[in-house]
Amino acid sequence: MATPTPLSDGPEWINQRLAEMQRQIEELRGAVTLESAIIEDGDLVVDGGAIKSRDYNGTTLFYLGNISPNLDDGRPQRGMIMRRNDESIALALFDAFPGDGTPANYRQALNWYDRGGNVVVADDTDGGIGLARPYVPYAVTSGADNQNVTAATFTETHTLAGPRQHPKMTVGISAFASDGTTAGEVRIVAGATVLAGPTVIPAGGSIAPAYVFPLPAATHMALEYIAIQARRTAGAGNIIVRPFFAYGIQT
Repeated sequence: MATPTPLSDGPEWINQRLAEMQRQIEELRGAVTLESAIIEDGDLVVDGGAIKSRDYNGTTLFYLGNISPNLDDGRPQRGMIMRRNDESIALALFDAFPGDGTPANYRQALNWYDRGGNVVVADDTDGGIGLARPYVPYAVTSGADNQNVTAATFTETHTLAGPRQHPKMTVGISAFASDGTTAGEVRIVAGATVLAGPTVIPAGGSIAPAYVFPLPAATHMALEYIAIQARRTAGAGNIIVRPFFAYGIQT
């Protein structure tokens, strides 16, 4: 009656043992994980791949690698996304409308999002200087005697002052004539430079323009003074000016 031969007793034992060891080596090679490491010299280079950090549910909370949209020439755009534990995006570095990938067309912005997906803080990437969000208001001051203008020359009614944090500005005003025979004009200036207007106030009429204009070239955070001016062009009444808002905006 034939009996099974123990592996240790037969000539095939060595080959079988080597095959088992090879299998275990391959399993270990595929299961190797880096739990802790210190790079004291040299670099950690990720060329074309991505760096990810996941939570216990498998959600990627930090991602550094290729993101959409691609560059115009089809190459991937490299960027960064950071998420909260609820999976909402908290920070993202990317270009929503990328150019051809040359340095002159790099327009990546760092965007800080609220949980609703709204950008609450971002740099003005198209202008290259200052903020895109949030829109920072300018202080509005006026002299009571100058709000009702009768002069035939442009007279300052209000001053808008604040540090330059945006490349552009928007100003909303209301201006009207005090009676049916009076007409005038209103404009916005910085020193001798006209930024918006003049806009005509028809006889006995009113206007409510919302001006948008680039701010004069200046150093970031430099204190700027913008003036609202008005003049009477016809009649014997007053031109009355009231600002609604004034704040910086993105490019």
